[in-house]
Amino acid sequence: MQFISSLKFYSIYLILLFSQTIYAQTNSNSYIVTYLEVNPAAIDKSINLLGQISQSNLNLQENIFYVVLQRIGRPNHFAIIEGWDSTSSMNNYLSSSVKLDFQKNITPFLYSPYDERIHSALTTNDWTAEGEKNSDIVFGVTHIDIVPTSLDTGIKIIQELVSYSRNDDGNIFFDVLTQESRKNHMTLIESWDNSSNQISHSLQKHSSSFRSSLLPISGSLYDERVYKKIW
Repeated sequence: MQFISSLKFYSIYLILLFSQTIYAQTNSNSYIVTYLEVNPAAIDKSINLLGQISQSNLNLQENIFYVVLQRIGRPNHFAIIEGWDSTSSMNNYLSSSVKLDFQKNITPFLYSPYDERIHSALTTNDWTAEGEKNSDIVFGVTHIDIVPTSLDTGIKIIQELVSYSRNDDGNIFFDVLTQESRKNHMTLIESWDNSSNQISHSLQKHSSSFRSSLLPISGSLYDERVYKKIW
C-alpha cells in the first residue's frame, strides 16, 4: 500500500513537471502576487504604506511594474501585482530593507496572514500604461486551482480563454501566471477600460464555457475578485 501511494505521488509530480515544461513561455521574468486584508480602521494608513513602497519600487530599473489594487466592495482588501526582470532581481528585492520594513509596518494592520505568492509566466503580453489615469479602469484577479491529473486539460482551456478574451471590447490585458510553489495553481490577471466591459466579458459564451469546463477539474472554489488601481 505504501509503495502504491509513493508511486501515485511520483506520477502526479511528473505530470506537474512536464505539463509546465511544455506550456511555459520563454519569459524569464518573475512575478509576485500578494493579498492583504486589513482592519477597516487602518485603511488610510495601509494605503499610505502601499504608496510608499510602490514609489520606491517603480524607481528601480529591475522592476517591470508594481501595481497596487483595492478591492471593489471590500475596500480593506488589497492586492499587489509586481514584475521583476529576473529571479535574482526579485530575490534581492524580497530580502531588501524596503520590502522587510514594509511587511513589518503593515503586519499590525492585517487580520489574516501576509499572503505572498511567487509566480512565473504562463501566458503574458506586455503590460501597458495606456489609460492608467482613467479612474474607470478595473482589474480582475482570479485564483485557479486545477487538480494535478487534469493539468494539461486545464492549461489548454485557460489558453483558449485568454485567446478569446484579449479580443473582447475594452480589454487592456489578459494574462495568466503560474504559482511556483504549486504548479497546478494559476493566477489570472485582467484589466478592462470600465466595469461594463468587464461584466460583458463575464457574460460572453467563451467565458461561461470556460467556467463550465473548468468546474469538473477544479480543486477549489473559483476565486474571482475585482479591483481598482490606487498606486
